[in-house]
Amino acid sequence: MGKDWDALGPAQAMQEWHRLWLVQGFRILQPGGLIRVFSATRTYHRVVRAVRQAGFEDVQLRAWNFGSGFPKSTNISKQLDKQAGAERKVIGTKKGVGGENLNDIVNEREVRQTTDKGGKGVGAYGTGARQVSIDIPITEAATELAKQWEGYGTALKPAWEPVVCGRKPGGSLR
Repeated sequence: MGKDWDALGPAQAMQEWHRLWLVQGFRILQPGGLIRVFSATRTYHRVVRAVRQAGFEDVQLRAWNFGSGFPKSTNISKQLDKQAGAERKVIGTKKGVGGENLNDIVNEREVRQTTDKGGKGVGAYGTGARQVSIDIPITEAATELAKQWEGYGTALKPAWEPVVCGRKPGGSLR
């Protein structure tokens, strides 16, 4: 930003940036007024410190909860079998949608297993890659440990955002 505090380093610069805008928020807020500041889970401690430095008191942590996971989950059972070097038995298939490998398209190799022409799409498979109907194998766990973990996945992510709340001294709460 071209400010003197840029030389402090990224963490300190972030801290100072939060402090500066929170001081302005403190200035215009009426006595007894409340502030709620959303933050990232990794850096909320910097916001808490800046809220305190700006002069707010009764600083508390609240949470904004939401229910969502990652669109792709790692199947723990499959990973345990893979780590053990065990081969899983295919017990069926299910319909799904996949894309052609862009390298195969570029090298003019046909990769589709079905007659579905699919549409053109943009995404993980590249510009112009077709999304096609595919058969996804359903497998069963091969090792005892994998059997114990069947059905578990890692579609975890922070499903909450910290909300730092503070009150400007003075005034009265109604």
